[in-house]
Amino acid sequence: MLPTSFVPVPSPITSVWLWYWRHGAVDFYASLLSADERHRLHRFGSPQRQRQFICGRGGLRLLLSHYSERSPQELELAYSLSGKPILANSPWHFNLSHTDNLILCAIAAGVSVGIDVEYGLRSCSMEPILRRWAEQESYRAWQKLSPRQQQSEFWRWWTQKEAIAKAVGTGIWARQTLDIPHQTATFTLFTHYIVSVCAVSPNFPNFLG
Repeated sequence: MLPTSFVPVPSPITSVWLWYWRHGAVDFYASLLSADERHRLHRFGSPQRQRQFICGRGGLRLLLSHYSERSPQELELAYSLSGKPILANSPWHFNLSHTDNLILCAIAAGVSVGIDVEYGLRSCSMEPILRRWAEQESYRAWQKLSPRQQQSEFWRWWTQKEAIAKAVGTGIWARQTLDIPHQTATFTLFTHYIVSVCAVSPNFPNFLG
């Protein structure tokens, strides 16, 4: 049984389960990590990044244990050719996203998934990014919105690109949707967090390795 700190999120894609939890219980999550994961901690320079990795990876192990009916420590997490974490010898696919102290996870059986969450009120250089990377029609429509609407629409667009890139295994600026059947949905969590989730068709030949 999962701890009460793990909360299911209603998923807009029926083949995908969504969960969230927050940073905390660092010692407990650290006890679930493999030797390789503990070694990887040294790559994260700041204590905040290390805490994020521990809580994310330890929580992920608890979730995968729940679905695969194996202990968290038994699970063998490997990496695809594109560097995406995968659960070895298992049909379960997953993806994590962090923002502030919030962690979201998408899980699916036999379907590659991607998820991204961003704080919708965070400021960034939206205009030059959209001018360069968005389709011209979308960019012109965005310019006509109010500043508040522009911010919300930008993060909707950004999280969708991130979720698709993570599901497919490409860079965020690649032509991700080309000949790749996928389903993407976006929703708001806790008023100001914008979440996008993507599931790739199980018939798509997986080039992730």
